[in-house]
Amino acid sequence: MNLENTFRACAVDYIEAHRAGWKSAKHAQQWVNTLTTYAFPFIGEKPVDEVETDDILKILNPIWTAKPETAARVRNRLELVLDAAKAHRLRTGENSARWRGHLDKLLPRRRLADRGNHPALPWEQLPAFMADLENSRDFSSTAVKLTVLCALRTSEVIGGYWEEIDLDEEIWIIPAARMKAGRQHRVPLSKAALHTLRCLKAESKSGL
Repeated sequence: MNLENTFRACAVDYIEAHRAGWKSAKHAQQWVNTLTTYAFPFIGEKPVDEVETDDILKILNPIWTAKPETAARVRNRLELVLDAAKAHRLRTGENSARWRGHLDKLLPRRRLADRGNHPALPWEQLPAFMADLENSRDFSSTAVKLTVLCALRTSEVIGGYWEEIDLDEEIWIIPAARMKAGRQHRVPLSKAALHTLRCLKAESKSGL
């Protein structure tokens, strides 16, 4: 057996090849953790060209219904590693971890646990809610207010830098590196948002 052709070796190669393109080191570590926990005990030392559907099912069956979101990530990562191995001519034939037209015939459709979405605030209550935020001078309330006024994600607000914001031009330009979609986002600032930011800047002692 060529140790360089084991599933583990191919997985490590895949992670290293794509690490620079991922948004964070955390994402790469999640790959390592899930494969180490769920895949390597079964197929880590197996030649990648010998990984069959039965091997994939041994990995997925114990977690398919118990940990559906984890199982979905594991399956997707198995599929990507096997696709990469095929591209490197280390295996041939069908990808044994592919879902559509293959595993979807062997595994039940996943039913994700209902986390219970936060209920939407009735629009009639919004003025009172915003007034409460205005009366609260803490940073958390200010962050919530900016999230609403600028229609941004929480992470985009609390990770913002003053260098992104032009109060004179009344615009907030969030760089692609901080956006989930990986594209620069331009936020026109309303009068309420500008007032909030100017008050915040007067108290700011850092670039954040």
